[in-house]
Amino acid sequence: MVDLKGKLSQALAKLMKINDTLMNMHTEVEILNDDKIIHRVIDCEIWKMVQKVWDKDAIPCHKVTLASIQGLLKGAFPEQEFILEHKKKIPLGDPCCEVEITLKKSNNI
Repeated sequence: MVDLKGKLSQALAKLMKINDTLMNMHTEVEILNDDKIIHRVIDCEIWKMVQKVWDKDAIPCHKVTLASIQGLLKGAFPEQEFILEHKKKIPLGDPCCEVEITLKKSNNI
């Protein structure tokens, strides 16, 4: 069985650093338990760029963040499924964006 505290969590931290570089973000990763982490975006260049042209209620930057994380996860762990949920969003007044990443358990476990 794979969990997020073992080798997978180390790989996820590295993947999020790749995401930081690709998306020009400053982030933190917090391991919550064996199958859940928080990816916290502290500073986001995408938000800085799109806020100049989009109304804050319509800004799609969170969708770009989720898509980039989903793509990296699917490429690195094609046999695993993950649930991503945006918990906080800078455009809505939160001090950071937070994406909760949960390893989806199979029905056979």
